Amino acid sequence: MPCQVADDHPAVLQLIAGQCPNLRSLIWDWPIASRNLPTAVTLAELANAAPTLRQLAIPANLTFAHRCPTTAHKGLEHLMLTSDTVYIEEERAHEWLERLYPNADISDQS
Repeated sequence: MPCQVADDHPAVLQLIAGQCPNLRSLIWDWPIASRNLPTAVTLAELANAAPTLRQLAIPANLTFAHRCPTTAHKGLEHLMLTSDTVYIEEERAHEWLERLYPNADISDQS
């Protein structure tokens, strides 16, 4: 897959979303260094790029998620934040995720 950097996970996620118009489930289990975690912006872009997405399991850097604008992705049914997820303000990040994915059951394994 063409990416800027071999471990540029946000770029890979965008590429997958853009190339898979009927993407329904995405389980992201590659080893990820903290500096390369998908950010809140990436999750919002993924929501827009993959309207058929129903299930997402991913680690994310949600440090400043509460400051990001959102456009709701109403199709996602389940979001699992995996163990490498990073927060500063977990409650505010979860509130932002609930606005981004209002119909999703959100589970946090972090």
